[in-house]
Amino acid sequence: MSAAAAATTMTPSSAGAGATSAQRDMSVGLETREKTLEEGEAEEEEELRYADVGINLTDSTYRGFYNHHTQPIHPPDIDQVLHRASSVGVRKFLVTGSDLKQSSDAINLAKQYPGQCYATVGVHPCSAMAFEKAAGDGGGGGGEAMLEELRTMAQKGKEEGWVKAFGEIGLDYDRLHFCKKEVQEKWFKRQLDVAVD
Repeated sequence: MSAAAAATTMTPSSAGAGATSAQRDMSVGLETREKTLEEGEAEEEEELRYADVGINLTDSTYRGFYNHHTQPIHPPDIDQVLHRASSVGVRKFLVTGSDLKQSSDAINLAKQYPGQCYATVGVHPCSAMAFEKAAGDGGGGGGEAMLEELRTMAQKGKEEGWVKAFGEIGLDYDRLHFCKKEVQEKWFKRQLDVAVD
């Protein structure tokens, strides 16, 4: 579980009798910190304690949409998620890009939360079929055009300070029903070429 996810679920009241000692310690720490903040005591700037390096804030659940519902179940809650995570020591968030749109969304979140959120740019192996579909839709070169768009996004984002890593890329052989092994390997190699540039 990511630190931000833990921050969204661990509350002082959730560390009851069946909790481990680490959970109780965390709960007591949270309780003490919350009381201090409630009493209005100034909180000194802490050094970086935690960084979440794989938070999927671009997922629609943070905007209130679940299981392909067309209407939101709740208002967007990214602000609250980041606040809760920060309150337990998470200072930096590396927002994961899993395809072109999510990579662009991750950069936009980094711009919205400067100094707190940063972005990755890449196409997840389970989404690598998008390269093949782009190549098939408009004739030759669609996959390469998509790769070039990814390259431009990564370079510009890096220059502007929003993009800190290339990813989420790799190989995912546990979920070949999303994308065949050969397709994953082909576009993983091509994305590595872009990352090296």
